[in-house]
Amino acid sequence: MDEPIILLVEDDLNNAALTIMALKEARLDNKVVVAADGMQALELLLAPSCPLSPVLVLLDLAMPRMDGWETLRRMRRDGRTAALPVIVVTSSEQEEVIERLRALGADGYIHKSVSFARFTADIREAVLPLLKTKEGAPRLGP
Repeated sequence: MDEPIILLVEDDLNNAALTIMALKEARLDNKVVVAADGMQALELLLAPSCPLSPVLVLLDLAMPRMDGWETLRRMRRDGRTAALPVIVVTSSEQEEVIERLRALGADGYIHKSVSFARFTADIREAVLPLLKTKEGAPRLGP
């Protein structure tokens, strides 16, 4: 059986590394594939010959070429990715941003907290319910 994959769509290498560290700290040891922007993410997800099949997408909003808003819109319009769980990772806490994300079909959002401990706790809280195995148990690391 293939290892469950999380697709992290993040253009900032420091933020990507921090998110991967937070996943590990939260004992979520899934393999993480990083896409630098929305276009690369969609190329991976919708590749004709061998599409990536992650169990979850962590999606940044502010990226070059194609931002998270458009990426989420396109994912929800395509039958191959319409039901794929997407959690947006954003620095915004504005209610209108959160409402817009819900309207576009995001499964949740995580605030990019200044505190690594808070960020890790938020990741665990948002991601864990979406990573249940068929047996109902989460896939956790050591």
